Amino acid sequence: MSTPMRRPPFDPELEAVLAALADQIPPTLTAEMIPDMRRSSPSEVTDEMIAEAGLTRRDVAIPGYLGDEITVSVTTRRDHQGLGPGIYHTHGGGMVSGDRFSGLSQVLYFDVLIARRAGLDGLLRGAAVLSGTVAGAEIRGRTSRRDPDGRSPDADGARRRSSRRAHGAWAVWLERDGEPEPLDEIIVERLALGVELLEARRRPEAGLDALLDPSRPVAERVTLLAKRRIAPATPVRVLATPADAADTGAPSAIVPTRYGLLRATLDVSGRLSPPEPAGLGTWTRADRAPESWEAAVVALRLTDAATPTVDAAELGAMLLLAQAYDPQHPHEDVRALAGLDARSADILRTLVEADSIRSAAAELGMHHSTVQARHEALTQTLGYDPRGTLGKMRYIAAALLLRLTDPVIPARPEPPA
Repeated sequence: MSTPMRRPPFDPELEAVLAALADQIPPTLTAEMIPDMRRSSPSEVTDEMIAEAGLTRRDVAIPGYLGDEITVSVTTRRDHQGLGPGIYHTHGGGMVSGDRFSGLSQVLYFDVLIARRAGLDGLLRGAAVLSGTVAGAEIRGRTSRRDPDGRSPDADGARRRSSRRAHGAWAVWLERDGEPEPLDEIIVERLALGVELLEARRRPEAGLDALLDPSRPVAERVTLLAKRRIAPATPVRVLATPADAADTGAPSAIVPTRYGLLRATLDVSGRLSPPEPAGLGTWTRADRAPESWEAAVVALRLTDAATPTVDAAELGAMLLLAQAYDPQHPHEDVRALAGLDARSADILRTLVEADSIRSAAAELGMHHSTVQARHEALTQTLGYDPRGTLGKMRYIAAALLLRLTDPVIPARPEPPA
């Protein structure tokens, strides 16, 4: 007589999510239940939402399991051209319920609200509708709350603030008596970004966006600096980190860039330790802060897991090349490197760095004649000899510029103590 096999335990973090979803998803699923589950969970992402966010969508059919077609959607900015960084998102549960857009509606929803320049009331209403509970904000001592119906609930009925974000003079939250829902953190994060942008627009003297705007006249920047009691000639540098990076306590603001929203932090002391990944701008006069910010953004783009913090000052003359580069119109040398597979790229890097082809073969663990053949093939592909003096210069420059088209790689997590 066989004994039924018990399922292995779930990961502890997944157990918490499944417990929160217990009322929405049955603990046991059968094949017969799948059609009804698919019909009951349509996507909340519409073509109108995508268009209002300034995006376009292209659907592509690819072969899946046993040759069955799977539809994938490629979403880009409306003005996007050429190569650029990409984010791969998959909703594995979409094979059972939901679809490939599940989890994205919250992000798009707030992006549309921000693009429409919605006020605090609109942001809170949006967060309440998406979460199904009361959303609140406190800005400079004044509290505002909205429920999913758009009403301002009675203060006596306030519940526990289960998910919360705070920065400077404001805080936002959702109210739940029980455990947070799986998407609560995403909703609060986007609500926080919206409120911070709203505050920066309403009080430009309190944010850095105006100070870092190169299109503003120097006289206006001097006025903004005076409000901060900073002399125009004061040495400063600007730090660039992801928009959701932790607050350092120094003046900061969320600033739109060609790479999306980033957090800019003003460093006057030189003793700030920003969360990683981080790009450190060059030191410059305070009234020329936009130059430091531009350098900081470049430095952030050059971070990776091995080098989570990059100082723009250490780039030397290469900084000028990087600042002049337009990742939406990459040079042919950059396109050539981008088209290589990982193994070919590793062989190419080794060929450039090694003293000889024989030493490159030894480092790669390959036969000398094989590496020689790969060298000849790469020379034909690139259009130049990567081992020649000029060829090495072209490779180094192209490899640097290629990094500016790659997504920022998160820093490696600290090992457990």
